[in-house]
Amino acid sequence: MHLQITGPALTVLAVVLIFIYVIVLLTVVSVISLLFAAIPCGFLLLLGHIALKKRESIYQELLHSVQGQTNNYFPVMYSSQQRFKKRWKYVYIDNIGILLLSEKKIIFKHFDKHHHINDIIFNINTNQVKWIGIDWWGSNGLRSWFSLEKDGITHYFTADVGIYKYLSFNLNSLLSFSFDTKTREIYNEIQKTVISI
Repeated sequence: MHLQITGPALTVLAVVLIFIYVIVLLTVVSVISLLFAAIPCGFLLLLGHIALKKRESIYQELLHSVQGQTNNYFPVMYSSQQRFKKRWKYVYIDNIGILLLSEKKIIFKHFDKHHHINDIIFNINTNQVKWIGIDWWGSNGLRSWFSLEKDGITHYFTADVGIYKYLSFNLNSLLSFSFDTKTREIYNEIQKTVISI
């Protein structure tokens, strides 16, 4: 005895089988799409993590070189006047280093391309320190910046808060948000140092 399906039952069975086939196919396509999206994202996160660890080791080495000199230091990213003013650029910073605040001067410690520690020393007064803020057109990384001037050359700085802490929103005001509130804190510390001189 053979079971024969005919008429409306055959139509319903065909629709159910087609529905199951489509669901399985969409699931397989979704899983493959997620894998193709996850692999590059994972690779980018890994590169970001490696870059962050490299920056942290540079900061530790610089801090070791000034051990005991001051407790008032900040990890910063540096941009020269030439790079900062350039409209189109691939990288918006020249170097990273630490900004040391002492009673009468500010020192930017960084490594040169030969891995030697260099210092840019600013004997500060109120005219040399300027708040730049965020460049909304994005040519300087949509970050807050301040500048210090020495010998007619402007040097630009922004806080290095790490790749995972890049966005920090001010929830007190929906209209006011900052991509980098740490830069404002450094600027305020410099202002206190200038005022106390």
